[in-house]
Amino acid sequence: MSAEFTRINQAAGSKNFGADIWTYFNQGIDDKRVLPAEAPRKDEELTVVNTYRNVLVLTTDGYIEAGIFGKGFDLSQKTINGFRKAFLASGENDIKVFFRKNKSFRIRPVNNENLKNLEVLVMELYDRSMSKGGSATVQPTDMEIMKLFWTDWLEQSRVKRFELHPYANSAGEAEQIILNFLGVSKIQS
Repeated sequence: MSAEFTRINQAAGSKNFGADIWTYFNQGIDDKRVLPAEAPRKDEELTVVNTYRNVLVLTTDGYIEAGIFGKGFDLSQKTINGFRKAFLASGENDIKVFFRKNKSFRIRPVNNENLKNLEVLVMELYDRSMSKGGSATVQPTDMEIMKLFWTDWLEQSRVKRFELHPYANSAGEAEQIILNFLGVSKIQS
């Protein structure tokens, strides 16, 4: 799994065309990719319980910049900058309160019943507002805004469970994040 993750991550880094994540969640996640949740069944004296999980590990920088812009299907740099500017101009102290009051900034929820059976691990979020040295160049940072938008979007789209993580500093750290999400101990080689 580690080698495959590295291969995909390197390919995405060298051929970065963006991805239409909103449309994928709306149309690409179907009943062929996500198995329905089933209640335990009793066969004579045995109880049969399915133990599978539907898990999507999504590697993205967090900016949704493919597809339709400015209509609630994206989270572009322009959207983030516009939200930041409006928040700072509002005089509101709490970014979450401002976000709740201003629904026009949100990503439109996806209406896909399959999402209620899907666990999503979003990895490799990258904050473009940070300097190369790791210092914030603006407040609130892109990462704060992205996490706010993504959390609201995934909750409103009724995703079963999700976690959001910034980019990992090493392959080992990325592997540990995935294993923790899956609830698996690190496998000794």
